Amino acid sequence: MFQSNQIDGSNMVGLTFIDGGAEFVLHDSEQFKDPDIEVLVEDVKDFYQTHQENEKIHWIQTPIEKPFGGHLAVMRSKVDNIVLIVVGN
Repeated sequence: MFQSNQIDGSNMVGLTFIDGGAEFVLHDSEQFKDPDIEVLVEDVKDFYQTHQENEKIHWIQTPIEKPFGGHLAVMRSKVDNIVLIVVGN
């Protein structure tokens, strides 16, 4: 479990599942009103390269480096309109 006070004054608390492969995070930030789903992958750039031609995916953000290490990309499923944030190295 982790707890964090954010720079905007909001609070965040999270639970990491026992196998370390997933987290469940709750927050009270007004900046993040819609829920998001993050998918942890080993290599974000490789994941993007593998799936960039998939017609069922619209890439909102191609891989970028995160300020505190690792990378992220943002995709929207064209089938069910779900936005996923892909995170990892």
